[in-house]
Amino acid sequence: MSVIEVLICVAVVAAVTLIYWKLMTRRSKAWPKVSDYLDAEFTAESSLLPESLYRVEVSDTEIRHLHPDGGQEILAWDDLQSVVILTTDQGPMLPDLYWVLSSGQSNCMIAQGATGEKAMIERLQSLPGFDNETMIDAMSSITTQRFALWHR
Repeated sequence: MSVIEVLICVAVVAAVTLIYWKLMTRRSKAWPKVSDYLDAEFTAESSLLPESLYRVEVSDTEIRHLHPDGGQEILAWDDLQSVVILTTDQGPMLPDLYWVLSSGQSNCMIAQGATGEKAMIERLQSLPGFDNETMIDAMSSITTQRFALWHR
């Protein structure tokens, strides 16, 4: 391989890396730019961005989904009616797995990779009749599907 060919390869890799970074930091208007939240108070336990900038807090009475812009969704465990995973075929450039926790009046939609997701999953798995096998199937899905894990 000549020096010119090596330089061309390096330039292509640099261009692809730059394009990838631009896409990851400006996914869509629904997802904030990473640079907007670099100083956020959120401590990411996941390397997924911007998913890890969102936080899930679990208590004995409720689940809170906190957005880096200050917004939040709160769902009382007593109001929980169903747990579903929605998967898409858009990964890895966009989130491709969402937890949908539903009450009679509202839904709380949490992307896989949110900080605090592990505690949420542990709490969901304690629900009587929670379907762990279907959760595993959902985690390995690469197509757009809906997986019902639990309902009251």
